[in-house]
Amino acid sequence: MRKVAVGAAVAAVMLVCAAVVFAAQVNTYTVTGSTSPAKAGSKQKPVPLGLNFDYTVGEEAGQRPSPVSRYTIGFYGMQSNGGLFPKCTAAQINAAQSDKGCAQGSLVGSGSVTNAAGASNNPADTSIPCNLGLRVYNGGQGKAAIYLFGNPPQCVIPISQAIDARYVSAFGGKGSALQFSVPANLLHPVSGIDNAVTNVQSNIKKLTKRSKGRTRGYFESVRCQGGKRPITVDFLTEAGQSSTASADANC
Repeated sequence: MRKVAVGAAVAAVMLVCAAVVFAAQVNTYTVTGSTSPAKAGSKQKPVPLGLNFDYTVGEEAGQRPSPVSRYTIGFYGMQSNGGLFPKCTAAQINAAQSDKGCAQGSLVGSGSVTNAAGASNNPADTSIPCNLGLRVYNGGQGKAAIYLFGNPPQCVIPISQAIDARYVSAFGGKGSALQFSVPANLLHPVSGIDNAVTNVQSNIKKLTKRSKGRTRGYFESVRCQGGKRPITVDFLTEAGQSSTASADANC
């Protein structure tokens, strides 16, 4: 009887441990954002503006989040005019392994990225530091380049890589979204390691240029919704989980 009880206890412990090790990560998300100025504008009179945009990624049980492989970051009532400004593409940056050769005026934003990295088979492991700088370059009309960079000790592995991004229609044609997929080598810098973004802070500058007798902005507002500007982010994890987080900016 005692052997049976001990065996049952051991089996129960093994089941609990297995549940801890193999429990699927369930991500949580928060989004905040604002524009400057906080004005609606119109199609006839678009308002150039800059924006601040931040998001955090957590995990329901306090584990390391599942890596997010695709982002779609949407702003209601906004449009971009990359074709009017100098450009620097992701291909250019990656070929040079640096952004030092980017054209003056092509840098449109900057920020930071905080990551939680650890062993793929242990979602509780966040022991590997990798915090990166972020720069956003105009990639031409409808395109952008997201440049990530960092060196030890901020990131144990030197990173200097640009991600190709594009602007797509959002909010039923009433807004614009920046969409990009994260390359596999950033999700897994080393075999057996998962790298999950936990916080991003970014700022896009208010940039203007005269074109055909009018002042145009890199980002422009052409409408708002009830005095607010809806912001949505669609997150798609490597594990196939799709979630949307939203917020409202003043407008």
